[in-house]
Amino acid sequence: MAWLQRNSRDCLEMAVAAEEAVRAPLPYTGPHPPFDLTTLDEKQRGAFEELRDRLPKDLTAKQKLYVNDFCLIRYLRARDWHVDQAEKLLLGSLEWRLEVDPDAIHIDTIAREQQTAKIYLNGTDREGRPAIYQKPRYQNTTNYDEQVQQSIYTLERSVNSMDASRGVTQHHLITDFKGYSMFNAPPMHVTKRVLSVLMDRYPERLAACFFVDAPFLFSTVYKIIKAFLPEATKRKIFFVSRKGKSGDNGRMDPAFAKFFDAKDLEVGLGGDKPDTYDPEIYIENEREAFRIRQQYVKEMTSRSQTAGADDDSPKMQATEGYREDDDEEEEEDDVFQDACDESDAVDAHAVCEQAQKQDKEQAQAKRAGSSSSISSQAMAHVMAHDVDPESHTAI
Repeated sequence: MAWLQRNSRDCLEMAVAAEEAVRAPLPYTGPHPPFDLTTLDEKQRGAFEELRDRLPKDLTAKQKLYVNDFCLIRYLRARDWHVDQAEKLLLGSLEWRLEVDPDAIHIDTIAREQQTAKIYLNGTDREGRPAIYQKPRYQNTTNYDEQVQQSIYTLERSVNSMDASRGVTQHHLITDFKGYSMFNAPPMHVTKRVLSVLMDRYPERLAACFFVDAPFLFSTVYKIIKAFLPEATKRKIFFVSRKGKSGDNGRMDPAFAKFFDAKDLEVGLGGDKPDTYDPEIYIENEREAFRIRQQYVKEMTSRSQTAGADDDSPKMQATEGYREDDDEEEEEDDVFQDACDESDAVDAHAVCEQAQKQDKEQAQAKRAGSSSSISSQAMAHVMAHDVDPESHTAI
């Protein structure tokens, strides 16, 4: 009887632990309400229309899903509404997304990196903005390319989970420096690569960045990084403590309390949210997220091509991924759609890898006869991996 009681108690504890384990929010698959262009002044509206008119005529179906009106506004804001600069930044991002295809990175390709809680998504703030947690003490590899890819994957997952119906367009970065040392600190070249991606490929996505109990060693590193940050970004950075007297539980740092309720912030940082990280549970949740996202992209790509059959213009309405009536007839003729249709018979990961390759080949073939200089300009910037303080973006 005692054995049975012990076994029941253990099972209950395991069930509770599994229920409280860290899981990233699943991808958003609802409609994207239109951007209200009446909120722009005359100058901003003119810049927006000019940038929209400059979009390349040969955008792929997946690129068209990315380049909606919300996207154009973000890039214009990142460059203080200077059209030439915003266009350069946007074209560089389009080329980068074609080469890297962050939306198609599968969790299994970075499974080794995800075995520890060094970077992951866990819930949102009170406004629904996703929270990305980074804990350098859990660094478990020296494969810097995979570490950068893991950062890109996490950023993209965060963006894809944003609830457009609530107007969510930004996320938080929370770096917990407990146990930080020179032995788990990333090399400067890795930090610069990630910073470059964060600023140039995800502009205007940062709501706030929190450095928790930052040690003296990091302060030295930050002095170097700070020189590359725009003023708008510096204002989003908060140095906080894991122990405070603010918030609805009286244990949060005042800066955290501005954005988070206690139930939404991890318990180790002054909140009440469980922070148990189980890699098996987290990775399995990410596999499901990948399936959901790829199905959504497949459907929206098909709708985009259907719309494109009637209008070859690259102008996009402010309704990225907007779902029309379910009974509307869909065309199934684009390469990504055809490949993913085989998902019932073939492993979804392999199918989407094949589709990704074909999508790139299709786009490259289109550009072969074009006089566009997007590739040479953008790839030179991406391959350099260096931070240019004069060209960088508010994040």
